[in-house]
Amino acid sequence: MASASVARHGLTPLEAAMLRRYFRAVFGDQQSGDRLVAALAPRLPAGDGTVVSLFTQATRTWRKMHVDDCAPAFSARTVIDVLSPGQAVERQAGVLIDVFGLSVDQAATVLDRSAGEVVRLLSATRRGRQTPIGKSVLVVEDEPLIAQHLAQLARKAGAGIVTMARSYDEAMTAAQASPPDIVLCDYDLGAGKTGTDVVRTLSAEYDTLAIFVTAYPNEVLTGSEHEPSFIISKPFRDDVVRAALYFAATTIRPELLAA
Repeated sequence: MASASVARHGLTPLEAAMLRRYFRAVFGDQQSGDRLVAALAPRLPAGDGTVVSLFTQATRTWRKMHVDDCAPAFSARTVIDVLSPGQAVERQAGVLIDVFGLSVDQAATVLDRSAGEVVRLLSATRRGRQTPIGKSVLVVEDEPLIAQHLAQLARKAGAGIVTMARSYDEAMTAAQASPPDIVLCDYDLGAGKTGTDVVRTLSAEYDTLAIFVTAYPNEVLTGSEHEPSFIISKPFRDDVVRAALYFAATTIRPELLAA
């Protein structure tokens, strides 16, 4: 699995988890992000231990890799499309600033672009978020006030259908009635099964994209099957949730790019 490959090549567990969070968000897909991290790991030079340095080295190495080095992670068409100017670079700018909280200057360092260009990229991706996401969203959260707030954010983002559940069993019942495109899920659901169980089942049965909300974001990213594609740290900001919903709704998946 991806986690084993990463561990052998010297990335610390925290570094591996951070890279998974980043590239999962860029692609909107767990498998694609984790495979790219596994391909990058043996090639990454040492950094200074900061997130900016880690993301910078990963992005530079990604761009330098020969297309064949990514196999079986991506097709040649996918790598070329993702590395070309356009939506993928806009997504990177948006993910770095609006999801990870980097400054414009820090994102410019990661992307090897001027601050002015990053501002333009960020403006483009933020304009895109004005379009309703049009996806069905299931909110799984055992705290009623938080659940209602997350549901409200999903509605403001233009979700087509928004349903709520407080537990694994309620989530499965809701999904059977209306399979969700996106699940916005807490990790700790009290007694019984966790958010990981919800994500695993919904991902396997309905191909649902998962956004995890947790106070311990890096501890839940082991590289195992059916983990969330997006992680939001608690306490969360409304704009981060809105950004994650947008990126989840406009995911870049290899099978789409390679078509």
